[in-house]
Amino acid sequence: EVSVSSVRDYAMRALTATTSSAKVKTLVVDMLNYGAAAQTHFGYNTEDLANAKLTDAQKAWATGDVACTDRRVKGKNYYGSNLALEDKILLNLFFTNCTEGMTAKVSYIDYTGKTVTADAELVRYSGKIYKVTVDEIVLADAFCDVTVTVYDGSTVHASATDSVESYVARAEGSDLYATIIKFASSAKAYFS
Repeated sequence: EVSVSSVRDYAMRALTATTSSAKVKTLVVDMLNYGAAAQTHFGYNTEDLANAKLTDAQKAWATGDVACTDRRVKGKNYYGSNLALEDKILLNLFFTNCTEGMTAKVSYIDYTGKTVTADAELVRYSGKIYKVTVDEIVLADAFCDVTVTVYDGSTVHASATDSVESYVARAEGSDLYATIIKFASSAKAYFS
């Protein structure tokens, strides 16, 4: 016999398990709410939203509004930022006047307090605009300021500091981004 399950099925079992802590329940509800907001935003399977099976009592476990602060620092040759919402939430930073052969580094202090420094791929986006995708962060790092520095040899060509939280602060009024930061908040609380 074949057993079929989904992320929602697993989540609903976690919500009714007597061993699930309040932090787990909040994380799961926030995850389902983010899934539903993404479905609505992208117009995917909107007749069966991820959070459709939540009871009113379960809905009450969701994280409330999260105040976000924009701490972005626009350095030399910074062009802009965005979030890529794929199989994970990615922070992209864009820089101008770049050329082939330039390199980039990412640095930040993660949600556990550990300093992370990594080489990053600098990819041509359009003309002399290049993109760095910050793939090192996890959901709980959404509140961590990430600095990207672009080098031309050993000389700093460009830099910027941004975060998922800062981006969400600039995207006021978006239900999708509000649910992302709530999910990130409960992930940070759960893993901390």
